[in-house]
Amino acid sequence: MNSTENNNRAASQDFQTALGLLEERLRSLEDSEDIINGLLQGAAEFYGAARASVVEADWDLKIGLLTYEWCAEGVEHQKDMLQYLAVESFPRWCEFLSLNWPIATP
Repeated sequence: MNSTENNNRAASQDFQTALGLLEERLRSLEDSEDIINGLLQGAAEFYGAARASVVEADWDLKIGLLTYEWCAEGVEHQKDMLQYLAVESFPRWCEFLSLNWPIATP
């Protein structure tokens, strides 16, 4: 097995472990907003991010709406400022959203 396969296997195992821990943490929640925020927190922690968001794209209106946001302690929320974003202003985001891929920004 080469190093790329080893890295892929390790990443897959890390991801499965993170999902299991996240599922345990969220199992008792019933409120959908709490569940979504817990999922965003889990995703942010897994990727080492300080913020995670859900952006819904309206392709007819060519806008993106930030509908949910989780921020680490000390990180300013931007949800209210990031509404009705023109998708052409974010070509990489537009491409990723059209493919239902996650967006990671530095």
